[in-house]
Amino acid sequence: MNLYPMRILYTAFLLLISAPFIFSQKLEFGPIQGNAVLRSHVAQQELKTNAYLKRHFGSLPNEGSNRDGLDDCPPDLPVNLIVVESGGTILIDVDTFGLAVDTTPPTIELITDPPLVYGMANYIDSTNVLSYEADPDLNGIAADTVLLQYEQGGGEGDTIIKIAIDIRRAPKTIVANTIVLDPGEVVEYCLTDDLDFPLPISCFTIVDCFVPYDGNDYHFDYLINDSCIVYGASRFPGTDTVCLQLCDEIGICDMFKIPFQIRTETIILDLGEVFFDDFSNTIGPFPSPRKWLEDDVFINNTFARNPPSVGMATFDGLSRGGQPYELPAGGVGDRLTSVPIDLTGLNPGSSVYLKFFLAPKGFGQEPEIDDEFYVEFRNNQGEWIEMLEIDGPTGLILSDVPPFKFYAIKVDQSQFFHDAFQIRFSAETSPGGYGDWWHLDYIELKAGTTVDSNFVDFAFSTVPETFLRNYTSIPLRHLQEQIEAEIKDSIDFELDRYQVSVSNRNFLNDYSFAESFVRFTRKETGNQFNENFNVASANESKTTPLAHNEISVVIPKDNRGQLIDSLEQLTGLNPIQIETSFEFVGNDDDEEVQFRPNDTVSLTTTFSNYFAHDDGSAEIQFFWRGPVGGEQAAIQYKTNVEDTLKGVRVMFPHFSFIDFTDQFFKLMVWQGDANGPDRNADPIYESEVLKPFYPDAIRDTLQGFTTYKLEDFSGPTPVVMAPDTYFYVGFEQLVTTDPVGIPVGFDLNNPCDCNYWRLNSDTTWVQYDPLVPEGAMMIRPVFADVINTTNSVGEIADEKSVINLFPNPANSFLHVEIEQSVDREIDYHVFNQLGQLIDQGRLQRSIDVGNLSPGNYYLQLMDKFSGEVWIEKFVVSR
Repeated sequence: MNLYPMRILYTAFLLLISAPFIFSQKLEFGPIQGNAVLRSHVAQQELKTNAYLKRHFGSLPNEGSNRDGLDDCPPDLPVNLIVVESGGTILIDVDTFGLAVDTTPPTIELITDPPLVYGMANYIDSTNVLSYEADPDLNGIAADTVLLQYEQGGGEGDTIIKIAIDIRRAPKTIVANTIVLDPGEVVEYCLTDDLDFPLPISCFTIVDCFVPYDGNDYHFDYLINDSCIVYGASRFPGTDTVCLQLCDEIGICDMFKIPFQIRTETIILDLGEVFFDDFSNTIGPFPSPRKWLEDDVFINNTFARNPPSVGMATFDGLSRGGQPYELPAGGVGDRLTSVPIDLTGLNPGSSVYLKFFLAPKGFGQEPEIDDEFYVEFRNNQGEWIEMLEIDGPTGLILSDVPPFKFYAIKVDQSQFFHDAFQIRFSAETSPGGYGDWWHLDYIELKAGTTVDSNFVDFAFSTVPETFLRNYTSIPLRHLQEQIEAEIKDSIDFELDRYQVSVSNRNFLNDYSFAESFVRFTRKETGNQFNENFNVASANESKTTPLAHNEISVVIPKDNRGQLIDSLEQLTGLNPIQIETSFEFVGNDDDEEVQFRPNDTVSLTTTFSNYFAHDDGSAEIQFFWRGPVGGEQAAIQYKTNVEDTLKGVRVMFPHFSFIDFTDQFFKLMVWQGDANGPDRNADPIYESEVLKPFYPDAIRDTLQGFTTYKLEDFSGPTPVVMAPDTYFYVGFEQLVTTDPVGIPVGFDLNNPCDCNYWRLNSDTTWVQYDPLVPEGAMMIRPVFADVINTTNSVGEIADEKSVINLFPNPANSFLHVEIEQSVDREIDYHVFNQLGQLIDQGRLQRSIDVGNLSPGNYYLQLMDKFSGEVWIEKFVVSR
């Protein structure tokens, strides 16, 4: 991919808060400063988690009864109330104000008849203080009244002073039995058997135990009533103690300490074993929980160029939810901590090395020189020892993409050879520096090795391209109408060949694999479309060490024909997903090749109700510098059949310094030809005034895209397109006082020669020049009924629903439960494992499966109005 030079003022975006017209009106590109994929993924995870919590525990965090007791705890007691705890002593100044009748010194005596019941009292004449010591055996509440006789003036001033004292048992600290949990397990724990309050509970709250635990930021807990807590474990091993304070109506407060012990997932490293991760086999966007404890870093294939193998961990300065860390003074943002690794079978002489590759920046901004990346090891005292610190680079511009650099750290101190050794990678970030990226890949911890960068491996370094010629996604009807023109003759991919060293052997000059495959598979059914064919020829399979190879695989004529035949036969509701997978199979005598996961890569191509040139991941964003209003951008598409355009989806990345939700724009659709929109013609659709909307404000279901229905104040205004029509969807920037206009996502990995810009409606459309990066605007036309993610008055879509099928396996009826299913019309389709449609209809509460043969089936549900689609697997059993 040829990236750029580009027209850019690279200033870490600090200049964007300057006066709006210091810079001339022009198009610019810059790093994205948010992550829509993470926002979408976490929002959907939270929705599923909340549905689970609601179903099993009847409450959610910050909802309902779990908040009722949090105010004024402990409860406020009357100001003049004298309280002493059992076994405690209180000193009370005796108030004799207003009792004197003359100047004669008074006498004050303690009246002991009747005697006190719940304690002992002593009056100290010299200080006019009453001392009261409460009974230590009291286990409840009680009251004593101390009587003092005040005498003065020969008996004329006799007065009885009454001092009421409330006695209550001392607060207790109850330590519960340890609850042992698996990482990520959610449990309910109730204190019912441990409660011993004299009066009803008045308030309750979770308090800080001040007990160290590594996973404090990664677990959750909340009260669901006055005695029950829901606890969700992190992946960090150790004991996490949750403390609850409960108080009754008179202020007796007990502390309950509940230890939750999270089981340790330990990897044993001996000679011949290896701890390795290149993030090639990770189902993103987070690292594998079998190897790593946090979800801070973003696993991706696109944020840097030429990683050692496909997949990398990007330290992006954003939380797991795609939001900036609150670090007003800077500090550590993202971390990546390994699970415990048992090194007791090794010693400082075992030649243990940690090796990895690291690249700063990628397609983001350069980390500042003070934004260090550092590596720590955990010693046998549980302390983190810094082993390496890497400064941020200097002097880079946005178009620079630094290569991955190799690092090696020897593990040779005895303090590290214990059964809970850990590795931790951390990236510091300056305030607002969440566009400052580091990219980590190809991590190896191994004994019996050397400091060099020799690896026995042959790896894919990128995912394959889609087999579609013109798009990354296309509606099925449009594909099937002109399928020969829409399917490529070849697919491109990239390989990395590492220098191979084996103990006491010379470097191998080449490496070949036994077999190589490309497969096309329908993901919903597992049905393969055609026979496998070779990835690379015999000559290409013998690549030289340390070589980066760009290979184009020609799809054999027969296989291409089978693929086309299979695609032409596809039926059913959208979406349909086809997985293209590439795989190498090594020779039997190449046992030293250890890292097999990166021998397989795959890409999913979706046939839904929209066109797309992008892959859903924005590496950078584009915007107008110094907009005066009227600037326009558009991306090209072409219909293959007559169809009706009903909506547009736009990717709005987040931004550091400006709130773009107060800016305005208009969606527009133009017609034209293969060379661009018609310059002199009016748009065939122009929306009312709209505002950008960021879907993470709601439960995002569209991977960060905001959906706009084609409509005006009178209602929907769909646009009918004739076959073979070139059309252009885009927007017009309206006037703003901000220094830059609304940013839109830009995909650098799928250049399309389909982007057009112009300064206003009177100027010429510009498609491409050497100063504009190759890529694709992230604006998608939708040919289906849609609902707005938002509209001009802020209406938002419903949250994505959660599906529950039961019983599963089913015998006669399959019941379908959909969260938030009120006022929905949902159609269902049942497919067998071959992808054949065997039943369909309008969903009621259950589906009759009594006539189906035992086996596995797929249920596809589609909301008639929103276009929301679910695919769930179920089993029929007799």
